[in-house]
Amino acid sequence: MLRGFAVAAAAASSSASSTSSSSAASLAAAAKAALARSLYPEIVNDPFAELLARAAGVKELTAAEEREEQEEGWQLEGETSSTLPPPPPRSALSAAAAAFADATLLYATDLVNLEADPKGAEYRQVILLGPGLDTRPQRLGWPAGTVLFECASADAHAVAAAALASDGARQLALEAAAEEEEEEEEEEDEEEEAEEESVFSSFNGSGAPRGRLLRRVVCDVSTEEGRENLGQALFAAGFRAERLSAWCVSAGAFDSNSSSTSSESSNSSPSLDLEALGQLFGAVASCAAFCSFLVGDLPPMTRREAEGVIAGSGLMGSVVAFGSEADEAGSLLWEERGWRVETGEEEEGKAVRWLFVGQQRSRSDAELGILRAFGEAAEEAEGFEDNVS
Repeated sequence: MLRGFAVAAAAASSSASSTSSSSAASLAAAAKAALARSLYPEIVNDPFAELLARAAGVKELTAAEEREEQEEGWQLEGETSSTLPPPPPRSALSAAAAAFADATLLYATDLVNLEADPKGAEYRQVILLGPGLDTRPQRLGWPAGTVLFECASADAHAVAAAALASDGARQLALEAAAEEEEEEEEEEDEEEEAEEESVFSSFNGSGAPRGRLLRRVVCDVSTEEGRENLGQALFAAGFRAERLSAWCVSAGAFDSNSSSTSSESSNSSPSLDLEALGQLFGAVASCAAFCSFLVGDLPPMTRREAEGVIAGSGLMGSVVAFGSEADEAGSLLWEERGWRVETGEEEEGKAVRWLFVGQQRSRSDAELGILRAFGEAAEEAEGFEDNVS
């Protein structure tokens, strides 16, 4: 299990010229996503979420208050609240997206990809693309040797580093570790199993390296400049494009309507349109090695648009609507809380949020460069033999 992470303030940066307004907007989006996780601890276990949201300036908002706000606009024509179940709150969707990505990333990093390498290759590079304040490096049990690259604005990195290094974060980690120990004792099976240390028991803020590494990369992918320089920023931070990698693309978090939380800042969250999403996925595809893995969520759009964004970058993947009959886990989650479950067949042209998984089936630019170099070397070697003979 996790022994702590070293936080390397990577000198890599997409550019220091990002405007203060875009940085503030990205931070607002990150804060909303963090607060969404804190509202639904039964969906995603993130003891640091509220701390980070408060540090970023978001006002407290209870789940009950948000449901009331959400229900004001969900009635359809001819329907009333007494005849139609309410949809899940927007923050519940954000929390569910985070939980989905958590489980899929951990599953991927436990795999050995035999197709990519005859000897087997592991996903030991994890790239987190989102607005920031991501706590996956601190709260998930990554395998030893994992290097995580979190790409976000400089403001988001500064807020996260300071908050996670605080005494409050350490206290939250201790409480979370104690709760996990109590749950494990209550759920002990008759068969004896090797005890695993809680991921929170070894929490040490933003430091304490022990076989895993977190690199904070200043690169705001909500901006065109950040998307264009994503590869350059990652390479400068030590990313190896010829090696397998697992990517988490939290594009849905950039949608201004992804959460109804309020912030002290008047800046609205940035949004990624189809063109921007295509540019982002294209940047990922150029960096991700053959068989690399992608998971994440997309902002509201039609199924055709969602599938086009992924396929347009040469990636092979599939999309599932949040809480639809096709999304079994989400469907059950919504039913348990009395929220509306969408049908598996979405109405044509209906814009909804999407979960997605995908895999790189082409070679990254770095891999192609290596292949070209080998080809050129082979040609030179053939010419040398001819000259000798």
